[in-house]
Amino acid sequence: MDYFRLNSATIGIERKDGKDIAITLPAGAEIATAESLDTDPESHSKLIEARLGEKTIRVFLLDLLERGQRVSSLRGFAGGA
Repeated sequence: MDYFRLNSATIGIERKDGKDIAITLPAGAEIATAESLDTDPESHSKLIEARLGEKTIRVFLLDLLERGQRVSSLRGFAGGA
């Protein structure tokens, strides 16, 4: 699991009622990825599963790498799924 804090807003995808809904992830949002990330440039277009608080979301790896910073832990993160 890797942790990120967004420096600027980006788009994520949340699944609601069987539909994918685009949501805005605000600057300062803390994201925990579901697994350790492969930072190989060829995988940057990959859509990955992550946690935003208690929500499971999907976000592009490239967005996390370009708009966020990797952190050692999350201040507001309450735990796993």
